[in-house]
Amino acid sequence: MIQFAEQFDDLQIVTSLMTQLSWTHFLELFPLKTKESKLFYANKIINEKWSVRQTKFQIKRKAFERKEIASL
Repeated sequence: MIQFAEQFDDLQIVTSLMTQLSWTHFLELFPLKTKESKLFYANKIINEKWSVRQTKFQIKRKAFERKEIASL
């Protein structure tokens, strides 16, 4: 959790995520390379109520990268 918190400048973001995500969701977010991708998936988990299984599926199908390509 400390490693995750170190990636964000704003402690409020981390505190907010800690209250809204499960530990298993965090385990799926840890390996992601960028802060932007972590926030993208975290917001999807919260707003769209993704399960851990759904989160794994979306990361595997590269939902963040596909969104980035689509916005070009």
